[in-house]
Amino acid sequence: MDVISFLNNKGGVGKTTLCCNLAQSLAISGKKVLCIDNDSQHSLSNRLQVPKQKMNMQHLYKEYNDADDYIPFLEKSVSTTAIPRLHCISSSFTLINTDVKSLKAIKDLIEKSEISEYYDFVLIDNHPGIDLLQQASILASNRFFIPAFLKQQSLEGLEELITFLRRLIIAESNIRIIPNHNEGLKHDTLMLEKLRKAYPHNTTSAVIPKDRIIEEVE
Repeated sequence: MDVISFLNNKGGVGKTTLCCNLAQSLAISGKKVLCIDNDSQHSLSNRLQVPKQKMNMQHLYKEYNDADDYIPFLEKSVSTTAIPRLHCISSSFTLINTDVKSLKAIKDLIEKSEISEYYDFVLIDNHPGIDLLQQASILASNRFFIPAFLKQQSLEGLEELITFLRRLIIAESNIRIIPNHNEGLKHDTLMLEKLRKAYPHNTTSAVIPKDRIIEEVE
């Protein structure tokens, strides 16, 4: 089972959009997917039309410390979506950094419950930064997707994030920077070259173009 965190120090670079679209694509192709909304803005839950549950990620961080607690938590927190095989654990707008009592919360949820026996993928959406919420997501994951707009400001926070992940001795092949919102302009081409020169082992060959149709569909 793959556990993938969607990360970036910058906001508005496509983390939630990529996470949501990938989750739907995998589920449509026949995979069993669990999305975890690890962001207080709960944008992923909104896009998947998942209502806020009585049990959500805030409860996981604050209340569950024993293996026996995880099964009832999943039973009360996992929501179905309009797409078969795609489920989601929602977030709460009151979720804050200080709610995290243990960085192993998500990792323990996955390892001490039956998630790995049921799902093929767990996708974790995060808000910008590297605080305790993101660190809990990172600790639980084995792969990391970092969407990045081809703009100077969007690339400025990459070095800190990549350095942080490398300090955790994560394989370079598991850290994937995904160029996003390419408009085909000369500036985009130059920024893409700069990105690939700085991170040749991490930047994907695939580039996501800017597509107004996707924006209209959303």
